[in-house]
Amino acid sequence: MGCDIHGTVEVRTGDGKWVMINELGWEATLRNYQRFAELAGVRGEGTRGLQPKGLPQNISESTAYHVDGWGVDGHSHSHMELDEALKIWVETEYNDFQDDPDQRKKGAWFESSPEYYFFGIDRYTRDKEYRVVFWFDC
Repeated sequence: MGCDIHGTVEVRTGDGKWVMINELGWEATLRNYQRFAELAGVRGEGTRGLQPKGLPQNISESTAYHVDGWGVDGHSHSHMELDEALKIWVETEYNDFQDDPDQRKKGAWFESSPEYYFFGIDRYTRDKEYRVVFWFDC
């Protein structure tokens, strides 16, 4: 049985509340066990030794709705700031590009805007505070 990742991207508003702005798109949710291990020790041990942190206490209502939809099948919930998440996604994606010539063709676009590629965030709006909330089903 395979394991998949699900999640959302949230932004902190001016009044300090978190609001969901995107679900993780297909590019960010492709099955990549190296990534899962690096993010939360799921399907292996990552080099960073990260373990699931659970859901943030101040989770947005929309993200909570998505999490609740998975019920008991969702597990290993975690979250991290955008920059930390982006670094892990980029590092683990690069390996995919190396192995697949068709993927390498997308590499130039991916490298110019990985924030948008994975999380739907324009790099020119990075003056806000973002986080990625994610969980797995296996």
